[in-house]
Order: sequence, then C-alpha cells, then structure tokens
Amino acid sequence: MKQLLFIISFFALLSHKSIAAETTIPSTILHSFYSSFAEAKDVSWEQKDELTVASFYLDGIKKYAYYSEAAELLVVAENITLAQLPASLHAQLQEKFGKYTISEAFKIKGVHGMRYSVILESVKEKVFLSSADGDWEVAKRTRK
Repeated sequence: MKQLLFIISFFALLSHKSIAAETTIPSTILHSFYSSFAEAKDVSWEQKDELTVASFYLDGIKKYAYYSEAAELLVVAENITLAQLPASLHAQLQEKFGKYTISEAFKIKGVHGMRYSVILESVKEKVFLSSADGDWEVAKRTRK
C-alpha cells in the first residue's frame, strides 16, 4: 500500500489539471493545509485523480502537499538537486544509469517514511526511478 501511495504521488507530480480557485477546494482540506503550512506562499491547487494537491513555496522551497478526499495529508514532495540525494543513491545513478540525463529529482515524505524519486532521459526513453530502501527501482519506462 505504501509503495502504491508513493508511486501515485510521484506520477501525479508529472501530470495535472489545474483548479482555478480555492473556492473549489473542500474547506476541510483548506483547513488542514493552512494548519500545517501557515507560512506557505504562492499557493495553487490542482486535482490529480482522487487527490487534491497544493503547490506552494515554504522557506523559498517549492513543495507539493497531497491530500485525500478525507482531507488527510498523504505526502509532501519537493524538488531537490542531485547534491541533496543521499550519497549512495547518487553513486548508484552514476554507476547504473550514467548514460541518462537526470531531468528532475524529488524527495517525498509521507506517513510511511521518506522516498526519493528521479526522472531520467535518454535519446530514446524516459525512466522514472524510485527509492525507499536505499536502492533504485524502475517505476516506469516510456519511449520518446
């Protein structure tokens, strides 16, 4: 279940449908969000399948908070640099995926712990990797 939740949130980062105004967001989700992230700036909302996502800046860092329909905060994701990856994961990327360009990296914190995800690209394909236990797993591959 936790693997599925992290994979859903990871892929939800990649595709979205914007919501025009906070007025379309349930008040329970708005209350939960502003209780947790009172200092959030530039908040925008999106609907991704059955998840509601708040995109915002906190302390100058772009973050994404994913809420269930029941207003439960499921995960908080943020873009990170390669230097912010754990050294072992960075080394594995260079060793196993050196022919790819890293286009994005994320740190995802949820109720079941923390996970890192990256998007790699080559001339022929895009690869989505995820790691929760110190090793990269291929979550998805797509041809270009």
